[in-house]
Amino acid sequence: MKNRVAAALVAAFAACLVTALCGCTQAYDPNASMKDPTIEASALQNPGTLRVGVDASSYPFAGQSNGRMSGLDVDIAAALAQEMGLKVEYVDVGVDGLEALSGGDVDVVMGVEPGEADGACWTSDSYAPACIAMFSMKEGAKVPKKSKNPVIAAQTSSLSAWLVTRQYGNSALEADDELKTVFQDLDAGSVKYAAADAVVGSYVMNSLGIGGHIIGLMQQPDGYCVATASENTPLQLGITQALSTISGNGVLDVINTKWTGGTVDISAAALTESAQAEADKND
Repeated sequence: MKNRVAAALVAAFAACLVTALCGCTQAYDPNASMKDPTIEASALQNPGTLRVGVDASSYPFAGQSNGRMSGLDVDIAAALAQEMGLKVEYVDVGVDGLEALSGGDVDVVMGVEPGEADGACWTSDSYAPACIAMFSMKEGAKVPKKSKNPVIAAQTSSLSAWLVTRQYGNSALEADDELKTVFQDLDAGSVKYAAADAVVGSYVMNSLGIGGHIIGLMQQPDGYCVATASENTPLQLGITQALSTISGNGVLDVINTKWTGGTVDISAAALTESAQAEADKND
């Protein structure tokens, strides 16, 4: 969840968009067409119900709207629970998801990066990329070199802003208090580049109707995963199968399209010079 510190900073902006989105937020209601449970009762805190830990301050991953939880993680968790024949209950664990998991407060936690887990729990395959990305309005644009003195917009006091100054120098940063302003500046041509979490930035562009593109990565990518206890083999198998199913039958694509305009694809994005040097050093 470490990249989600940046996501928490867009909460005020996101709150303005919740009303428009929440009509279909819980489209994957596990109570709509319940299957027989595929997870044995002993693998769950409450038999028949999947208790899901989310960070409700990290919109668009999760947040509260009119007393209901909504967000990308919320929809994915609901789809997974439905596939396993389980009801779903959301627990706001804030940034302490791994502690809540180890303490038995929840069955699973959404948005855990494998590097963050560090072997303390089991993590699924990723359902979304976790990294700070560089955006441009020009599809296929090259990642700027430091020697070209680019100006890159990022949200004030965010990880993205820190990476911009660390990799390109203080003069490269165009800081804005709100992430929506960062992307409005990008759309208007005031800056050629913007930096943000790949998922959060894609969400903001989708919400504003901006057609920008991810052109580079400012750090080696990780992934947002579902975590559960290392010893909970039945639930691990259930999550693995359910995630594979919703990835293959188009449900995950539908969820991604709703929140980010489509699957966030970083496969063609190159690392910045600094990120590549760091990757080479760690090889």
